[in-house]
Amino acid sequence: MRTFLHSGDSRETSQEIINAIWSLSQWDELAAERIWCEPNPDELIAIWEIATGNGLRAAAEYCWGASGYQWGDAV
Repeated sequence: MRTFLHSGDSRETSQEIINAIWSLSQWDELAAERIWCEPNPDELIAIWEIATGNGLRAAAEYCWGASGYQWGDAV
């Protein structure tokens, strides 16, 4: 069985973003899927903070599905 945590390649999403979502979901598959599909504004900020190390790395270094490398522009 493939879990959300191991779905980054099939979702065309960087593992750093997958890890951040997984952490925010508190390791809940359904919650992780919802966050990946439609994060609320607070979740999006938290994902940005985790993936970029609070801005130490550029969000454009990480891909998030159809949003590609521009996902961080929404933060």
